[in-house]
Amino acid sequence: MKRFFLYAMMTAGMLASCSQSENEGLSGDETDMLPSADKILISASAPIAKIDATPTRSSGSIGADKDDLHGKWNNEILHIYACQKDPETGITRADKITTTQDTYVLFDEKAKATGGSDRGDITWLEGTPSRYFPRNGAYDFFGYYADNAISDGTVAQVKDGKSGNGNKVLFKEFTITGAEDLMVAKAKLTDEQKPNLDQIDYNKAFSSYTARRGVQPSMTFEHLLTRLVFFVDGEGNAAPEKAYVKSVTVKSKTTGELAVVYSDEDDKGIVWTTNDADRVPLALKERGDDGQMIDLVPANSYAPRKDDPAKTIGEALLVEPEVESYEITVTIRQEEDANGNPIDKPEDTFTRILKASDVTTKDGTKLDKFKASNSYNITISVYGVEKVEIEAVLGAWGEGGSASMNPDEFTDVQ
Repeated sequence: MKRFFLYAMMTAGMLASCSQSENEGLSGDETDMLPSADKILISASAPIAKIDATPTRSSGSIGADKDDLHGKWNNEILHIYACQKDPETGITRADKITTTQDTYVLFDEKAKATGGSDRGDITWLEGTPSRYFPRNGAYDFFGYYADNAISDGTVAQVKDGKSGNGNKVLFKEFTITGAEDLMVAKAKLTDEQKPNLDQIDYNKAFSSYTARRGVQPSMTFEHLLTRLVFFVDGEGNAAPEKAYVKSVTVKSKTTGELAVVYSDEDDKGIVWTTNDADRVPLALKERGDDGQMIDLVPANSYAPRKDDPAKTIGEALLVEPEVESYEITVTIRQEEDANGNPIDKPEDTFTRILKASDVTTKDGTKLDKFKASNSYNITISVYGVEKVEIEAVLGAWGEGGSASMNPDEFTDVQ
């Protein structure tokens, strides 16, 4: 399957130059925390989903609508952090990764991604003041989107990074239900922005120094989970009258820690806290008329007639990535046969292990694991229940011969 391709964009951020020194931004130790007149303007790009078959809507996965594979921001709430970096090396300063919020050493704000397209501007929520770069010092910008997987009351925590060499990670704990799309982003200097700076100044991005040269943070959001899209198809010798998929579950890890600020790229992403043996079934849901997630509605999950194309069901599942197989349980229900007669056993549940090596990719390559940021199509073939007809035929006795018996000729059995 094709990966989710992530495209960056650059927002027009040419700001009026101030009377400050052109050398500001060189020092990472003595930072003037007073804001300058250079406003922070952040832009974000939504991922684009490319999958082999007809895509489905997904509850939380930004980047794949039913008929449009291009991700569109629609006022999603993003969390944005800024943390001081070393303008000489371009590395986020581990000593500045802390839960103590200093307005410009580290801030944590909510913003909306607006614009109705894959390229959106980030606007602070109502009541949040505009942000300005300090007079000197450079900063890294991080962002995450987690829908309801991280509640507003979740407190950020700091721990040592994986390398153990003094790197720090600011993380938040999350819990997924299969409907949430976990995405992270870190602003990076784009190829379009580089001509605005001398190469020696690349590590100053982002700062008041770069803002005055039209270089503002541009964030590309990346999916961290695997997306499973389900289809139902009618099979068998007759149309599966009134047969439908009642439920679909996939076992997955559900709890973990999401790195939202880090100084080492190896610490980016998810650290799962669920054990392998404690995976739980996550249920495929669909969106009700009020926008809330509900169980599959029979009318929407009926198997099509045999010769009709397969159709998507539900809103897709977002589950743990980087696994060799998924345990999938499907329940099929059919109350009546094609003639309207009730069926003795209207429901059937079966469990299958779907291996990554069994997946057919467009280019024919073999998979060893289900990858993050990838979308996979899973087709459930439904065979309708048919009435069993039993015909009884009276067969003729064969001509075996005849014999006559005389009682006087019988011999007693000793």
